[in-house]
Amino acid sequence: MKVLRYALFMHCLGWYVQIHPGHGILGLWFIGAVNKELQDRTKVLVDQYSIDLCKSGFDMKACADYDLN
Repeated sequence: MKVLRYALFMHCLGWYVQIHPGHGILGLWFIGAVNKELQDRTKVLVDQYSIDLCKSGFDMKACADYDLN
Protein backbone atom coordinates (compact mmCIF):
# COMPACT_ATOMS: atom_id res chain seq x y z
CA MET A 1 0.00 0.00 0.00
CA LYS A 2 2.91 2.36 0.75
CA VAL A 3 4.28 1.92 -2.78
CA LEU A 4 0.87 2.69 -4.28
CA ARG A 5 0.61 5.94 -2.32
CA TYR A 6 4.14 6.90 -3.36
CA ALA A 7 3.34 6.14 -7.02
CA LEU A 8 0.13 8.19 -6.84
CA PHE A 9 2.00 11.09 -5.23
CA MET A 10 4.70 11.00 -7.93
CA HIS A 11 2.05 10.82 -10.65
CA CYS A 12 0.21 13.87 -9.28
CA LEU A 13 3.48 15.74 -8.80
CA GLY A 14 4.45 14.99 -12.40
CA TRP A 15 1.15 16.34 -13.70
CA TYR A 16 1.48 19.45 -11.56
CA VAL A 17 5.02 20.17 -12.77
CA GLN A 18 4.00 19.61 -16.38
CA ILE A 19 0.93 21.81 -16.25
CA HIS A 20 1.70 24.66 -13.86
CA PRO A 21 5.35 25.67 -14.26
CA GLY A 22 5.74 23.84 -17.57
CA HIS A 23 3.10 25.91 -19.32
CA GLY A 24 4.51 29.07 -17.79
CA ILE A 25 7.95 28.30 -19.21
CA LEU A 26 6.41 27.41 -22.57
CA GLY A 27 4.58 30.75 -22.61
CA LEU A 28 7.80 32.61 -21.90
CA TRP A 29 9.50 30.64 -24.67
CA PHE A 30 6.79 31.56 -27.17
CA ILE A 31 7.11 35.28 -26.48
CA GLY A 32 10.90 35.05 -26.83
CA ALA A 33 11.80 35.67 -23.21
CA VAL A 34 13.63 32.33 -22.90
CA ASN A 35 16.36 31.21 -25.32
CA LYS A 36 15.51 33.39 -28.31
CA GLU A 37 18.15 31.67 -30.48
CA LEU A 38 16.57 28.24 -29.94
CA GLN A 39 13.12 29.69 -30.67
CA ASP A 40 14.32 31.16 -33.97
CA ARG A 41 16.01 27.91 -35.04
CA THR A 42 12.92 25.91 -34.09
CA LYS A 43 10.64 28.16 -36.16
CA VAL A 44 12.90 27.75 -39.20
CA LEU A 45 12.89 23.95 -38.81
CA VAL A 46 9.11 23.79 -38.31
CA ASP A 47 8.57 25.86 -41.45
CA GLN A 48 10.94 23.66 -43.46
CA TYR A 49 9.37 20.41 -42.25
CA SER A 50 5.87 21.80 -42.90
CA ILE A 51 6.84 22.78 -46.46
CA ASP A 52 8.34 19.33 -47.02
CA LEU A 53 5.13 17.68 -45.79
CA CYS A 54 2.96 19.90 -47.97
CA LYS A 55 5.10 19.19 -51.04
CA SER A 56 4.86 15.44 -50.39
CA GLY A 57 1.07 15.64 -50.57
CA PHE A 58 0.24 15.75 -46.87
CA ASP A 59 -2.92 17.86 -46.61
CA MET A 60 -3.06 20.31 -43.71
CA LYS A 61 -4.37 23.83 -43.19
CA ALA A 62 -0.86 25.25 -42.84
CA CYS A 63 -0.10 24.34 -46.48
CA ALA A 64 -2.11 27.39 -47.56
CA ASP A 65 0.41 29.61 -45.74
CA TYR A 66 3.39 28.47 -47.83
CA ASP A 67 4.40 29.16 -51.41
CA LEU A 68 5.05 25.61 -52.62
CA ASN A 69 6.32 26.49 -56.10
